Amino acid sequence: MIFCVFGGSNPGTNPNFVSESARFVKAIAEAGHSFTYGGGSTGIMGIAAQTALEANAHVTGIIPQFLMSIENVQEGLSELIITDDLPERQDLMMKAADVILTLPGGTGTMEEFFVALSQAQLGRRMKPLVVVNVDGFYDPLKALIDNLIDADFAPKEDETLVRFVSEPEEMFEFLENYSPLLGEKFRNDEIFS
Repeated sequence: MIFCVFGGSNPGTNPNFVSESARFVKAIAEAGHSFTYGGGSTGIMGIAAQTALEANAHVTGIIPQFLMSIENVQEGLSELIITDDLPERQDLMMKAADVILTLPGGTGTMEEFFVALSQAQLGRRMKPLVVVNVDGFYDPLKALIDNLIDADFAPKEDETLVRFVSEPEEMFEFLENYSPLLGEKFRNDEIFS
């Protein structure tokens, strides 16, 4: 499987953000999986790439030209793809992946997560979304999704698309049993044919 990794370009204030992100990525790499991510060497995404490479995983970095000097491209990548802009980067990252993995991050990470969730809702890319909830960092995100469902701005079936986890074993169990209940009504819809 190929995991698309979303994560911050900064390490954050909690050292567990870094250590837990590395632990998850190492477990995925040791299970023989590959990665696609934003291409940078800084922050959580840099730690993820470095950890995966150290575990001999195939890692594809995808980065827009304008970010190359800001996020400093990770050395030693298996493959590097340079895009014109952020939407192209997101599209290529998600298109290549079988699983979307969200590590701690900021607004860019949240944008990427919600794009992936929206596409899954519409049945466009029915890929499981795993959110690594380090020390409750993503509790507010889970509450927001629950609130959207309760207020009828998102379908109840969204709960089957996303799994908040704190252990790699939870993630692998979710992936093994992944069966989304949403998106089926859109798959045969004429507007997507």
